Amino acid sequence: MKPQYSTKVWTEAYQWAKLEVKILEGKNGNQSVFYLPSSQVKQNISAEMVRSHENAYLKWTSFDEYKTEYSNCIWKVTVSASDSDGSVSTCSCPVFAKKYICKHSLGMLIRMGKEKVPNEAKGLPLGQKRKRGRPTRAKKALLMQ
Repeated sequence: MKPQYSTKVWTEAYQWAKLEVKILEGKNGNQSVFYLPSSQVKQNISAEMVRSHENAYLKWTSFDEYKTEYSNCIWKVTVSASDSDGSVSTCSCPVFAKKYICKHSLGMLIRMGKEKVPNEAKGLPLGQKRKRGRPTRAKKALLMQ
């Protein structure tokens, strides 16, 4: 059974999948592993950066070191094919740790062609804010003006 995602998650994943992000790809058995930079990383990632990042947790001696290392992070997205419901993906970003779904994990499934984006998610504009001030009250339904 496929999980049901909200329109917000679909929209974020679709917008992320359209971006031109440099991604390193690898294989681990029947799993595909992708390494992608967080939004804080301004340079292209390399295999050397990935190796140093995977062993970084051994170097932390204080919380401040952890914070600086985590802000310059590389996310690891793992996509594995399961027989029952298609594909299962995981991500190492904080959003996935909290909600068990993020734009990276769903976006990689979209990029690989394993998920089809619903039309509602493609048509929603991102980042629109409400107008200033108090919202207007609804007008009376059957009132002539």
